[in-house]
Amino acid sequence: GIVMRAGRAYDGCLQKHRLLCTTASGAILGLAGDACTQAATDPAGSGFDARRCASFALFGGAVTGPINYVWLQRMSQAVVWL
Repeated sequence: GIVMRAGRAYDGCLQKHRLLCTTASGAILGLAGDACTQAATDPAGSGFDARRCASFALFGGAVTGPINYVWLQRMSQAVVWL
């Protein structure tokens, strides 16, 4: 199904372009997480803070993604060592 295809595509991206993929994932998850949080905490829909959402996306891409890149690299080395 579509979930399996998406999973294979993501795995392929990680294998070929790990830094780019983890950076993009961090940005997308930061953006999506903040958008969901804003929607859940403001049921009246009085206003969406795009600047805040962009800040979370930037943080996810600039900090979380590269940290995950290093973490995955170290974990791969540790598993080989075991």
